[in-house]
Amino acid sequence: MAAPRISLCLIARDEAAFIDSCLKHARSAVDEIVVLDTGSRDDTVARARRRGARVVCDTWRDDFADARNRALAAATGDWVLVLDADEQLALGSAKALRAFVRREDVDAGLIALHNAADADASHTDVLSGDRRRGAPTLLPRLFRRTPDLRWEGAIHETPQTFALARASRFREVSGATIVHYGAVPSLVVARGKAERNLRLLRARAEAEPDDPTPLAYIAGELLTAGDVPGADTAIEEAWVRTLARRAAGQPGLGTLRVCVVRMHRASARGDHDAVLETAALARASAILHPDIHFINGSTHETLAGTASTPALRDAELRAALASYRAALAQRGETLTLPYDAAVVGWLGHYCAGRVLVALGEPEAAIESFVASAADAQDKPHPALFLAELALDANEAALAEDLLAPWLDIPQPDAGALAAEAAIARSDVATGLSRARAAAARIKEGAKWVEGHRSERFSRVLRAGGAAPKGAR
Repeated sequence: MAAPRISLCLIARDEAAFIDSCLKHARSAVDEIVVLDTGSRDDTVARARRRGARVVCDTWRDDFADARNRALAAATGDWVLVLDADEQLALGSAKALRAFVRREDVDAGLIALHNAADADASHTDVLSGDRRRGAPTLLPRLFRRTPDLRWEGAIHETPQTFALARASRFREVSGATIVHYGAVPSLVVARGKAERNLRLLRARAEAEPDDPTPLAYIAGELLTAGDVPGADTAIEEAWVRTLARRAAGQPGLGTLRVCVVRMHRASARGDHDAVLETAALARASAILHPDIHFINGSTHETLAGTASTPALRDAELRAALASYRAALAQRGETLTLPYDAAVVGWLGHYCAGRVLVALGEPEAAIESFVASAADAQDKPHPALFLAELALDANEAALAEDLLAPWLDIPQPDAGALAAEAAIARSDVATGLSRARAAAARIKEGAKWVEGHRSERFSRVLRAGGAAPKGAR
């Protein structure tokens, strides 16, 4: 049986700066390249043809879905790979794509997309995170060619009908990666993308009065532009549409985006009711996203501080802890919407530890703070909390060792705790010599045997050598 053929479908206009690299990196992954040019004034068309593309020249109609569908109509492959000219497949992607299209149990492939922070960043630097903007996202970019495959939406277009019918047959293309250079801020400004996007989104929101998706995107554009009141209005309109669609039993692909942007804004305003309301709808819709979990946890932690009874306080703290841990559980996942990497790393662990301290569970808190310290780099927060716990246990020398890396950095809390530790050393606790020995061994890089440490602070001692970059 012949291997399935893959067509790359790409729409372009004035992409001479990018199209060579895009097609070069995609060549081995596909059997056919179709470029729909919508009116280039540079040599995009000539460059694409030199790279072996079949170029269809047409006009731009203010509709990305229309352009995608025109490119699709010109393709002949069994599968369709969708890229933009400012995107490049990373090494290993061709093999992964070829293997994926041989599967019988899938109709679409989701590919991890990484936004480059700089136009000259290498694939290695972007994929490692060193020169990447935000977290990677997992986007549907590879589709089995079927009669119902068509893009919808004038901007931020998706094959929505296809996706809703075949959602259970969407899978990640493991080993395939896209590096995107078009999100570099200077390029976004130079190309006037924000103004174009907002114009097309407003037209789409008017043309699709029941769909919350364009309004959620409008809110994002307005927030970026600094129009907070306008963004809040768009968010609430999107929320009304989301509730109406849910009440009518109509599924939609925009619910996740609406929930995330609404929770961010409600949290910024201190609107706890809106946060909890949105989180409840996300849970009911089986939506998982680190930002949703984290904002929900932060809100419950805040509410614990105003609880009227100890029982209510503990219930809010438990809810906060569960949410922080749910966010942390998604570390390493590549999702369809970017998220704050800190909430699945040092900040998530730090907040979980803070809640555990409030719940009177210092041992579990220590574990969270140690995990946070390992990921925190130049953030002193977990070290300061560990130092406080050490002081509570009369381990003053250990507190000093934890604080030492931070004393040369403007950090008043570290100085205050160090002073407290110095005072405490006038009445040395029996465990102090053991703490000193542990700290010395940590500095030497040796692994301290579990049975030879203070049981209560066995995990704290592991963090004794943690320091910010350049602080030692």
